[in-house]
Amino acid sequence: MRRFVALVLTSVGLVVPCHADARNTSGNVDRSGTVSVSAAAGPIVTSGSGGSGVRCTWKALKRGDVVGIGATGTALTPEEAAEPATRILDGREHRLYSVTCPTSGTDLRYIPTDIGVGELIPGITDQVSRQLQLPVPSISPTPAANGIVNLGMWLAVEPQVLDPLTAQAGPALWITVTPTLATTTFDLGNGDSITCDGTGVPIENVYPDLDVVEQSPTCGYTYRTSSPDDAPYQMTITTAWQLPYESSEGAGEIPPLERSVTIDYDVDEVQTVGVRG
Repeated sequence: MRRFVALVLTSVGLVVPCHADARNTSGNVDRSGTVSVSAAAGPIVTSGSGGSGVRCTWKALKRGDVVGIGATGTALTPEEAAEPATRILDGREHRLYSVTCPTSGTDLRYIPTDIGVGELIPGITDQVSRQLQLPVPSISPTPAANGIVNLGMWLAVEPQVLDPLTAQAGPALWITVTPTLATTTFDLGNGDSITCDGTGVPIENVYPDLDVVEQSPTCGYTYRTSSPDDAPYQMTITTAWQLPYESSEGAGEIPPLERSVTIDYDVDEVQTVGVRG
């Protein structure tokens, strides 16, 4: 006896009525006899260490892959077997894929058939932006200890490392972004500023006993005047992140992202008094 299976594609998923022992994607039996699987639209973004983002495995689904039986109720015709499952979303043709990722399992995803790498850039930039933290100062003398006129400073921020991010939209379309903290700029609040490579170097990395009065040779500064009474300098620290990428359409660079924080930094002048005799 032939069984007839109807396939209904909705904007929120796939609904397959079936009299067989139907199971959903988690392997649980749906006792109503209906299998429901989510089918989201858009690319998948993954992260991973080791210089590249985690890649997922994509398979273009055919109607037979979705329902397990052809329109005739028995087996797929050659024409049906060659036809991928597609639908129109927001005026564009989308193809349905089964996507298996090492960290999140298997998902169903609709991808526009005419999508290019350029459409992946805004989404992956937003993902990077969400992960960026505000710079955390690592300054000597510390803001709590106050700066001293003519005492050399060591300027740095605590390191933050982001794993590469990869966005994929099908088996052959991908982009991998490797965020890199390129420079840190210290606006000293007195009209001067200094831009340093990377994070700068904390003084304790070079002089664990803090027994040096010269400013850092790579990222340092020396105040020559004290801050006004009851009005500390407003020091603004800005980290700039470069976003180079590799993609299925070639290499490039996304415009950099910045994060800034402003702190109070009081600078005092120490007077020395000499006493004869």
